[in-house]
Amino acid sequence: MFPPTSDFRSPLLLRWVRFAAWLPLALVVGLVMGIALTGRGTALPGGGRDGGPVWAQWLLMSGNGFLLSWALFFQRVEARHRIRSEPPREVGVVPGVGGVIILTLALTQYADSEELIGLTIVIFAPTLLLGYGLVGWGLPRLKRIWHVAAVLVGVALVNFLCQLGYAAGGFDDARPLTFSSVFLGACFAVRLAIWWLTDEGHVPVT
Repeated sequence: MFPPTSDFRSPLLLRWVRFAAWLPLALVVGLVMGIALTGRGTALPGGGRDGGPVWAQWLLMSGNGFLLSWALFFQRVEARHRIRSEPPREVGVVPGVGGVIILTLALTQYADSEELIGLTIVIFAPTLLLGYGLVGWGLPRLKRIWHVAAVLVGVALVNFLCQLGYAAGGFDDARPLTFSSVFLGACFAVRLAIWWLTDEGHVPVT
């Protein structure tokens, strides 16, 4: 879909890239508005165990993971296809990260669950920040944009599969911490693989 290098400069392509980068934020805003209208300011339904509504946990971890993958992908696309005369804005990452912040704040507020807030602060947020930070650090080394897409989709799926192992678990359950560690290990392995396969340290970033 996109050329492997940054030789191709298309203003139309860049506009479409920036438009697509904002779609997740629009979806998050719509979801939050729906939650606000449905919940009417009260705690969200959903049962679950100590960790609050089960679906809220999925959105806070796996949902935010896919949002971050989307944001990092379009950040890399924009960086490669930006017109030379433009400043390096790299707007692509802004709406995705904004969507993560809005979704997290809204869910922790409306769920009205101290356990869910604790899981978010202690496990979900640090795990996603560190994991995607490691992966995003190595993405500029990948020469082909489909390699970037494959890595980010893979990371998001690993995050999802790890959450399958501790769905609806609270602080009284060691599985959330265990599987979050597995996810971080996978992100670290991806970072090492990029370093090894791209001969990082010898080839300058372009």
